[in-house]
Amino acid sequence: MMSYQSLPPGPPESRIAQSIEFTYRPFEFLSKCRETYGETFTLRMMNMPDMVVTANLDFTRYIFDHPKIFEASEANKKTQVDLALGDTFLMALGGEQHKKMYAKLKGILDAAIKKCKPDLRRLAINRINTWEIGGRFDLLDEVQFLALELMLFVLLGDDRTGNRGLLVSLFHKMISTSHVDGQPTMIPNAGQYMLYRQQIYDLLDEEIRTYHPVARTQTKDVLLTQLLNPSYCDPVGSLPHATIRDQLLSMTVAGYDTTATTLTWALFHTLRSPDLVYAVRQEFAGYLHDPCPERAPGKIINKIVTETERLHPITPVVNRITTEDREYGGWYLPKGTMVCPSLYLIHRNFCDSPDDFCVERKQPRLYPFGGGNRKCVGMVFATQELHYLLGLIISLTELQLIERDTFTLRRGFVLVPANGVPVIYERPLHNVAC
Repeated sequence: MMSYQSLPPGPPESRIAQSIEFTYRPFEFLSKCRETYGETFTLRMMNMPDMVVTANLDFTRYIFDHPKIFEASEANKKTQVDLALGDTFLMALGGEQHKKMYAKLKGILDAAIKKCKPDLRRLAINRINTWEIGGRFDLLDEVQFLALELMLFVLLGDDRTGNRGLLVSLFHKMISTSHVDGQPTMIPNAGQYMLYRQQIYDLLDEEIRTYHPVARTQTKDVLLTQLLNPSYCDPVGSLPHATIRDQLLSMTVAGYDTTATTLTWALFHTLRSPDLVYAVRQEFAGYLHDPCPERAPGKIINKIVTETERLHPITPVVNRITTEDREYGGWYLPKGTMVCPSLYLIHRNFCDSPDDFCVERKQPRLYPFGGGNRKCVGMVFATQELHYLLGLIISLTELQLIERDTFTLRRGFVLVPANGVPVIYERPLHNVAC
């Protein structure tokens, strides 16, 4: 029989105080806890079970390798993502339901990125062509619009209902409810958020209702087509419209906001270094006029994206919850304990000068897309999108950073650059057709 031991030590402040620190200063709070209590410590926050946070790589691997003991779907529900994005979306599913839906969605997205590069290029160039020479804008806003347009194209295909512009606007308004006095925050304005979400649901319902099977040969690679018309051997089978709608909503939000944020950070670090800008342009030169490159851009772009993912994880921790009593490393973890590998701390464990951006460093084991059987379903799609858009934007435009420094703020579930990365668009570098 296990001997009852306490959870790892942690800060003594109240749940309210710890919740405020984790919400508004997550990186500073986690770093201070690690320095004070070691690689594994316990946080206690409002409306949450005790949270055992770890930066230990062995413990992290153990958690990811034992998904039945450290369960994800119930942990995600504790953070109320099911209330935000629907209770039948992928992150809220567990067991066989999750396994089958994950395999289906991953297969669709992995195939989609290989076929939609001409569309990615077209959308990117169309967006760039709206920029005013000499004009000032925030890169985060522009990249978000681009990533959202691409995600909706992959999920829904061409605009059949005439509502695509309205959908884009509503998604941005819904995400922007996670602002207070113009600054991002963890907690959205619930009333506004739910209002915009219902309007998005209504438009997605119209997309589903007006879908025409006769057009399937032209849209067979679109996610909506494959959700509405599963093959005879599809293990997921037919789905209720509400479930399809939840997948469309959650895949859009998760697919565009996270990718856009990482790309913005990558552009920010690249633009701070003339040497990196030159290297990216040299490397991407062979792809600039190719609407459908067979291979991904090369080493320097990969290094920039990898170092960006190390330095700027989208979320500070990954959530799991224990389904049984468990002992590990001398600590006793009762059933129902949140166990949370911290991507932010893990990615800094094995680096000299871990807070510096350095593309030449030997990278530690990274988990930018999570781990185990809950790794991000859009990992392949997002990675290729990041590589291609980074090369394309740097190669087509001369952008000047207005502010060379920024810091990280939480907006909803995503950690974003606080200033949005303002730039001046000095001039186009090439006249490239879509």
